[in-house]
Amino acid sequence: YKSAREFLNMLHKSFGIDTLVLGFNNRFGHDRPKTLEEYRAIGKEVGVEVIPAPEYRGAAAPVSSSVIRHHLLTGNPEKAAEALGYPYGLRGIVTSGQKLGRTIGFPTANLNVGDKSILIPKPGVYAAYVITPDGKRRQAMVNIGFRPTVSETEGQGEISIEAHIFDYTGYLYDEEVTVELISFLRPEKRFSSTEKLREQLERDTQSAKKALS
Repeated sequence: YKSAREFLNMLHKSFGIDTLVLGFNNRFGHDRPKTLEEYRAIGKEVGVEVIPAPEYRGAAAPVSSSVIRHHLLTGNPEKAAEALGYPYGLRGIVTSGQKLGRTIGFPTANLNVGDKSILIPKPGVYAAYVITPDGKRRQAMVNIGFRPTVSETEGQGEISIEAHIFDYTGYLYDEEVTVELISFLRPEKRFSSTEKLREQLERDTQSAKKALS
């Protein structure tokens, strides 16, 4: 462990850092100086100018990773986007899924995120945009949930991220796409039949298009 002085000196000597922007509530070093003035004084001695970054006080304040995670885990992608400055996105490779949606007129791209550390938002149906390999940002609805989609039981299976892109017939298997979550439409549900699922998806489509318009 390094003291604040040792850390700043290491940045200056080893990496050529001569200016450090310090967040309003950031602290470092095992001695953890309490005030900005202390960091600035230490920095001056070792050749690093310490500049304070004030707390953000805009409409989305407060902003922190924990606040953003809370918004995403409680189904508030709009608030997460305000804090981030852009919609929260999930990027991954399209893989073969159960193909249930295709049989009832709602083909989906099954997204394999790969990185297990990526935060997966609250299960449910979202209005979203999907950025396809051609670079176009297309309207879609996305279901984040547990397979099987249609079940008589409440048991949970493997998490899935399935995007139905409106008015799109392109081939996406093994391609990388990005899903931007815009609005939470409803919680995850179980259906006793594919017909009931199809009827709900019709309603979800209209809700998603309205949210994205």
